[in-house]
Amino acid sequence: MKEKLTLTIDKQTKERAKSFARREGVSLSKIVESYLETLSGTDEDPLYGLGENPATVGVSDASEEHDRYLYRSSESD
Repeated sequence: MKEKLTLTIDKQTKERAKSFARREGVSLSKIVESYLETLSGTDEDPLYGLGENPATVGVSDASEEHDRYLYRSSESD
């Protein structure tokens, strides 16, 4: 469901935004909507919340030593 939103912005900003929208072939409303979605996040994005339930891997330094765990053998350095 779409709703109307009234914004007050600088005239030059509005004109630059309208020019950008024309060049991109989209409406100014769509540009504003897309930007606001990036600020607020969305549950529709499959990557949103990716780190909410991290896996337990049994090591305490995985974030610092991830390359060592991924690319080297189990032997000591």
